[in-house]
Amino acid sequence: MLKAIVFDWNGTLCDKETGELYPGARKVVATARERHKVALLSRGDPEKRKAKVEASGLRFDAVHVVEEKRPEELTLLLAELNVKPEETL
Repeated sequence: MLKAIVFDWNGTLCDKETGELYPGARKVVATARERHKVALLSRGDPEKRKAKVEASGLRFDAVHVVEEKRPEELTLLLAELNVKPEETL
């Protein structure tokens, strides 16, 4: 059973070139939150990325901004959400 969805920022919710959210990104995240925990796992400068996320108005159950995406980072995020990998998209 699906319990959580983990999003990336650049190229998934936000255009890499313009920095603007893709049309429908707010609705996708809001709809996902109706039934699942939602999280953001993104690479970048933590302060800058968290400021962008906050300014976007998107709401996540957890936000992890890392220097490099590694399996350990996802493991920590899933532990914070209290979900198993097989319960996550």
